[in-house]
Amino acid sequence: RKVAAAADNANVDDTIHPQNAFQSLCRIVAGQQLAGAAARTVWKRLLVTTQHNLTPQTVLRLADRGLEEHLQKPAGLSKAKARSILALATAFQDLDSDQASEVVGDDDVVRVNDEFLTTAEDSLLRETLLKIKGIGPWSCDMFMMFYLERSDILPIGDLGVRKGIAKVFQIRGKGQGGSLCQKKDAQIVEALLEPYRPFQSLISYYMWKAADTKDFYKDNDDANNHSTVAKSPTRQSEAMKKRNATETPEKPAAKKKSRLVTP
Repeated sequence: RKVAAAADNANVDDTIHPQNAFQSLCRIVAGQQLAGAAARTVWKRLLVTTQHNLTPQTVLRLADRGLEEHLQKPAGLSKAKARSILALATAFQDLDSDQASEVVGDDDVVRVNDEFLTTAEDSLLRETLLKIKGIGPWSCDMFMMFYLERSDILPIGDLGVRKGIAKVFQIRGKGQGGSLCQKKDAQIVEALLEPYRPFQSLISYYMWKAADTKDFYKDNDDANNHSTVAKSPTRQSEAMKKRNATETPEKPAAKKKSRLVTP
C-alpha cells in the first residue's frame, strides 16, 4: 500500500520512452492485457519499486530477497508478470556488448543485449524473444513497433488493431459477435493490409485510433445513406410523395383586374 501511494504521488513521467531494451520489455510485460490507464499505473509502481533504477541487477536483487514480497506485490504485478520480468533480467545479465548476442546453453537459457535487439532482423529477433518466458507474439510486436520503431509490423494479436480494421474496412470476422479472430481471420487481415507495406506499423496505429473513435460508424452511415438516396430514384420519389401529402397546398394568388387607360 505504501508503494502504491508513493507511486500515485510520485512525479513520474509515465509517458517517457524507456531508456533501454530491458526497460521497454519490462514495460510491455507490465501492461499486458491491461487498458492504457491501468498499464501506466503498474509501470509507475514498477519504477517506484525499483527506486527508479530498473535494471536486471535490481530485479535480481529484489528477487533474491523474495520475488512476491519485494517485486510482485509492491509493483501490482501478477505472478506470471513478475516471473516474466525476472526471466528478462536473467536473459540480460552477464552479457557484455562485445559478446555474442544470443547464447543458448544446455539449459536453454537465452542471453540477449541491447546491441543484438536493436540490430537483429525481425525474424531472428522474434525467434529469440519468444524463448523468454512471458514474451509472446504481441509483446514482440509492441517492442518492435514502439521501441525499435520498425516500420512494417502488423500486430494481428492486438484486439484494438483488429477492431479498427473491422470498422475501417467494414468487415465481419469469425470471432465472437462477428469480430475478427486473431487466428481464423489472419489471412484476411494480412491481405487487406498488404498494400500498405512497408508501412504497416503506421496503418496499425491508425487502426487503433479508428477503434477509439466513437462516431466513426455514425459518420460513415450518414454518408452512405446520402449516397443511397441519390442513387435510388424510387426511394427518392416515394419520399417526395410522402412529403407532398403532408404539406398544405398553397392558395393560388388572386388575379389583378386590368385597367384600360384611355389616351
